[in-house]
Amino acid sequence: MKAVEPIRDTKTIKNMRSILKAQSIRNELLFILGINVGLRISDILKLRLEELVKNCKTPKDYVTIIEKKTSKTKKFYIGDIVKKVIESYLKENKDLKDAIIYLRVVRVKIAQLLSSKLIEYSIELLSL
Repeated sequence: MKAVEPIRDTKTIKNMRSILKAQSIRNELLFILGINVGLRISDILKLRLEELVKNCKTPKDYVTIIEKKTSKTKKFYIGDIVKKVIESYLKENKDLKDAIIYLRVVRVKIAQLLSSKLIEYSIELLSL
């Protein structure tokens, strides 16, 4: 199995965020969550928007989940960057029933999107 390294270059992160934002605010939200809260992809895929917001209006400061792999309870902080993207998502999706992040439906697509091959390819394209 190939070792996976985090993306450390801020320019690459900004470019990837722009590409994902152009696709949809949901894709940007998934990416920003992934790089800011330290969850495994299996835990991000289980998240629902209602777990991230309070009173259906504003992002929470902290979220508590049960990790899929370890079954341990994990509490994580939602930083300002993540809160801003959640707020944008809420503005774009006024009806919370439609705004729930249905990640299970797009699990394969997101897995492909976040695969190392696609990331490597994106980095190559951005380097041109």
